Amino acid sequence: MGTPEQRESHISNIISYLGVSTIGELIWVQRTLEQNFQDKQLESDRKDANIYEQKKQEVEQLLTDYQSMISKIANLQDEKSSVQTQVEGLRTNLSMLSSEKEAVETERDFLAQELQRIGTLYEELTGKKANQEELRGILSIYITLMEEVFSGRAHFKVLSIVHGEKEVWKRKELVKSTVISEIKLRSVLGDLVRANMILYNEEDATIKLIKRLSTLD
Repeated sequence: MGTPEQRESHISNIISYLGVSTIGELIWVQRTLEQNFQDKQLESDRKDANIYEQKKQEVEQLLTDYQSMISKIANLQDEKSSVQTQVEGLRTNLSMLSSEKEAVETERDFLAQELQRIGTLYEELTGKKANQEELRGILSIYITLMEEVFSGRAHFKVLSIVHGEKEVWKRKELVKSTVISEIKLRSVLGDLVRANMILYNEEDATIKLIKRLSTLD
């Protein structure tokens, strides 16, 4: 602390350094400096408050953007799921269409073969090849005969039954299914054996189809 004389000398040196002449002026300078410091401190606090508010708004905006992004991602995931479901549906439909196309092509090839057979038969009977118009007419005659003439005949009934899923049939089964008498059925079976369409074993009374009509040469 020093002696009073030393303290007074120290104060005098400060007053001389600051360019003031009295203690009152020194006090004024001190208060002015304090006020300036407080003003600067207040200005700094305001700047800090502004920066804080700005950063706060930026963070809030980032949170809003993040929530919006999450919502968009959720919507995109829903849309992705919906698109995947639609794609699976399209694949299923495509598979069904492919199967139907194959079935149609198979049926078309079968009909082409049958028409060729009819054309060959026509050529053997008439000695000339049939054109498309003549083939249609022949086919119409065949259909009419099948519908109007042979649908009630015993031979047609027997052939229709033995073309089922079973490979071997019993004579009693055919009698029951066709409502044809035993004597008549024996005659029909004999005709079909001679036509090389069925195999008939008289001993065990079994009937077996040799080959289906759709694969006849």
